[in-house]
Amino acid sequence: MNKRIECIIFAILLMVSAGAQAQLAKRSNLTFKEVQDMVNSLLRSDDPLAKDSISWEAKHLVESDKEDYILQGRSLYSFLGNMQAVEQAHQKLLKEFPKSEYAATQSLDKIIDGYRDVESLDKSYENWLKT
Repeated sequence: MNKRIECIIFAILLMVSAGAQAQLAKRSNLTFKEVQDMVNSLLRSDDPLAKDSISWEAKHLVESDKEDYILQGRSLYSFLGNMQAVEQAHQKLLKEFPKSEYAATQSLDKIIDGYRDVESLDKSYENWLKT
């Protein structure tokens, strides 16, 4: 009987604490530092559901219509190792913010990608000299 009461009290406390944390994505001026502080506090809490709480916050950040929030949610998913969600956030950023700094960086990375090794760069340089 005591075990059952303890489980019920624990479940109620979890629901209350989840409500108290509130969705970060609903805040109007969220900073990366605030997200980082929330994640760190969850990780220090020894809460068995901390990872789920971080994932829940990441989901709501990515569902936001603000680029910074989506980037923060993507970062949280990367921290959790959920690469499928990271890719989905990446695609959403490229689709919804095609002229953003993030999209420009991704485009530049594609251009530079062919020149990451010295041989490729030397070959392109030699071809350029011939023209």
